[in-house]
Amino acid sequence: MGYIIRQVSFKGVVGTTTSNKIWVIPEGADCLDTSHCSGGCGSCSGKNKIKKIAVDTDRAKKFSSGDTITVNYYALHETIGAFIVFMIPLFTALTVLFIWYLVAPTTVESGRAILSSGGGFLGGFILVHLFDRLFRKRFPPTIVSPLHENHSKTTSSQAVTNG
Repeated sequence: MGYIIRQVSFKGVVGTTTSNKIWVIPEGADCLDTSHCSGGCGSCSGKNKIKKIAVDTDRAKKFSSGDTITVNYYALHETIGAFIVFMIPLFTALTVLFIWYLVAPTTVESGRAILSSGGGFLGGFILVHLFDRLFRKRFPPTIVSPLHENHSKTTSSQAVTNG
């Protein structure tokens, strides 16, 4: 396993911006039109599945679509994430059933017990959502360095002429 939370750094292109959010597409993605990126690739009929990272920042108005930036974000280990997503709702549903069994063992097979167990299951997903929001607030993605569009075009054109 080795790590619980890892830091990932990548260069990307700004897709769209709002007043306080930037959608960043990782460099190397095969998407030519980034004007509809906040709506997903289905909005521009794109065939490629491109992972977009939302970055909350007060400086979002300084960036425009097509700018190249470097972003750091934190990712939870996949096994731990899967454990949280699947086990917390299951645990809450089984806890509700166990409480029904302790309080009223003869009605544990009633419709109310099953309905409340389903509510416990949905409550578990609410807990997962709250955990996700807390994780994103504790470890927000950050913009490390903005790279100007003209600089990236000159370096790529120099590589073509030299190569």
